[in-house]
Amino acid sequence: MKPHFNLLLAAPLLLLGCTSSPRSQDIVRRSTAAATRTIASDVKGAALGIRDGLRHDPNNDPVDINHASKDALESLPGVTSAEAARIIENRPYGHSADLRRRHILAKDTYDKVSSRLVAH
Repeated sequence: MKPHFNLLLAAPLLLLGCTSSPRSQDIVRRSTAAATRTIASDVKGAALGIRDGLRHDPNNDPVDINHASKDALESLPGVTSAEAARIIENRPYGHSADLRRRHILAKDTYDKVSSRLVAH
């Protein structure tokens, strides 16, 4: 009989512990709203990063004329296999404009690719 009596006394105490006051509900609501704002901001940043990654065109990456492979040089618009070989043979370059000054590339070819060239 004593265990049943203890259970009868404990049940109302347990029920009191499960009820939440309006104040604690408000605290939970505010903290949840703050967490949601943080997550929304993080998700937006991640989405922008994904979009930028999908829009990235590796064909617009700069090409270092001092270190690029022949294939990388030939991938530039208008650069022939012979011109790529000449670029490699005449390395190093201090500036991409050296390709014009040294008559490695014709003016029209250089004009097509100059915005993508770097010399490091």
